[in-house]
Amino acid sequence: MKRFALALALASGCYEPSYLPCTVQCASTSECAPSHVCRSDGWCVPPDSTEQCGQAATAFDVTVTTDANPSDASTTDASLADAPPSTPPVDAPPPSGCGASCPGTCIAGVCVIRCIATKSCEAIACPPTGACRVECTGKTSCKNVVCGSGECTVICGGNDSCKRVSCGESCACSVACIGNDSCDDEVTCSSEACRIGDGCTSIGPSCNDC
Repeated sequence: MKRFALALALASGCYEPSYLPCTVQCASTSECAPSHVCRSDGWCVPPDSTEQCGQAATAFDVTVTTDANPSDASTTDASLADAPPSTPPVDAPPPSGCGASCPGTCIAGVCVIRCIATKSCEAIACPPTGACRVECTGKTSCKNVVCGSGECTVICGGNDSCKRVSCGESCACSVACIGNDSCDDEVTCSSEACRIGDGCTSIGPSCNDC
């Protein structure tokens, strides 16, 4: 049902989320976005991509791992969980355009939070204002995600990811439930008119007030 809803939205030409290479883990191509394939290293990438996902993924990772069970994590998850944090030290100046409350990396004015390891990012709160993008590709990652008042994009690519997502006061909230059993607890859209499948869309005047 989740993949059908996502495919229907993509086919309509309206709902077109941008998926970067090396952000969604997979076991087969059917688990990837339509423009990607599942490579032998277990990552969704464009068919002609030569990018090394293990190296690219550590550039902007936020891996807040709690109660991780090594027996549940894949080889890729285990290596990424030990990667050094990419967040700035406490006494560093706030990233430009995102504010000090961004728990991830500021990219072109967007607070990007990438949760790759198994059980990473148990609770994620986007900054109160400004655009926010949360990429939950680790298994059972992003147990609880709360958007701020700015544009909010949540990609639930990991299996059992995004148990609870709240769009809150977001002026434009998109929630894509891609992984198996993702978004299976509670997803609260800006309004019921913005619900698409198990997730939410920001397409349409009633769903985008930014």
